[in-house]
Amino acid sequence: MSIAAAALGELGRHPLWGAAPDLLRRRLLSRGEHLALKPGENALEYGQPARRIFLLVDGLMRISLPPHGRRAGVTVKLLQAPAFFGEAESMLGAAWQETVEALTPTRLWSFESRHYFACMREHAETCFRHYCDTAARFGVSIGAHRAVLFDELQERTLAVFAAYAAHRGRPLAGSEAVLIDSRLTLDGLAREVGTNRRTLARVLAALYRSGAVTRRGRRFAVLPLAQLLGTLPTRPSMAYRIHGKMWPDALRSEAT
Repeated sequence: MSIAAAALGELGRHPLWGAAPDLLRRRLLSRGEHLALKPGENALEYGQPARRIFLLVDGLMRISLPPHGRRAGVTVKLLQAPAFFGEAESMLGAAWQETVEALTPTRLWSFESRHYFACMREHAETCFRHYCDTAARFGVSIGAHRAVLFDELQERTLAVFAAYAAHRGRPLAGSEAVLIDSRLTLDGLAREVGTNRRTLARVLAALYRSGAVTRRGRRFAVLPLAQLLGTLPTRPSMAYRIHGKMWPDALRSEAT
């Protein structure tokens, strides 16, 4: 299979472009750039001009708000492939207001924003899918930003654990707990929740005593996701991925 055919098939499997005709997908890819990122590398950084749209096709990425001009900071969302990001600031002609970092080996397609929007508007179903995705991510962002600004540190910490458990969790043999299959360091976790290592250690001690979080070697384990979120008063969600339920046939028929 040629590289072009493989890229066309990959774009066709992405939920946002799966209904688009081959000719339109070929036009989109004609000005696309394939990116392969290692863990720790950024797709975009705070303060850079926003001129690109990104389709995440493989991997897990972290969106963070950088306090005090740092390049990475408090976690507001985890994006699991398939996903889409970059449209808001690109449409406004603004600078990036966040940093998006690869947490695992990650593959993306990047497109100049005007070209991407021009292709989108050629196909109604594709536009509808993008609208549903943007609305869903906005809903996640409302809760995540509120949690960052107003929640207690313990709640923010649990919300970050819940997001990792949703994307990188697996059942732990002989237990109801969920093992987070990522090595979260104390320094890194403190940065993600917007505190320092010493304060985080006190929060973790309280979570260990409550049983909500445990350590299994170098990894963390947490209560089952529904149970963990149930301990939080606002049930904030920082985990996101596209799924087909976002554009049900019933919603489409009612709109027409």
